[in-house]
Amino acid sequence: MWYIWKARNRKIFDNLSEPPQETLNIAIQEEEEWRRANQREDPQPMRNSTVQESSIPDDRPVCFIDGSWHRDTSRSGHRWIALCGGRLVHLGLKGSRRSLSPLHAELETLLWAMKCLLAVQINSILILTDCTDLIEMTSSPEEWPTFSTEMRDYVYYRDLFSMFSIKYIPRSGNTSADYLAKCARIRGFCFSHVSSTVPDWLSLEESSYP
Repeated sequence: MWYIWKARNRKIFDNLSEPPQETLNIAIQEEEEWRRANQREDPQPMRNSTVQESSIPDDRPVCFIDGSWHRDTSRSGHRWIALCGGRLVHLGLKGSRRSLSPLHAELETLLWAMKCLLAVQINSILILTDCTDLIEMTSSPEEWPTFSTEMRDYVYYRDLFSMFSIKYIPRSGNTSADYLAKCARIRGFCFSHVSSTVPDWLSLEESSYP
């Protein structure tokens, strides 16, 4: 229904007509991606050799990211934590309307983190995520046509960094970002916190970072 609605809007507002079969094909592709993305909460297998565990450098800023999604709640949670030499540099915590799928939530977290990092003038960064699909998507965006709009935004922000890379980290090494993304989701309303300090509504234990 969403893609039928989008096709209708393009016809009304842009005077662009799309063949019904093309709209149907896009909807089918999106459903397949949504079905696969809904496996996000389960342990993710290593599907190919391009996704490898990364070591954490001491001389370069790193950013742990994670998104939280659940079918029974109306919000998604997003969290990024930028560290340098093990010290907190900046962080972001956000609750938003529920994304279309867990993978959408992960991608939205990545794009938001990139935008925020540039805004606070962190121009060299290593992004660390426990989402293997996100790694594959950024490596081969042409294989994910239903995310083409988001991937254009990704390429735009990526090219603004003087140095940028995104690598895999096991979930066991991303526990703080994962936990705090869930904290953002279960708050139940939309908000955004970007600062060099944690929000005061988190306890000392909750506010710890890797």
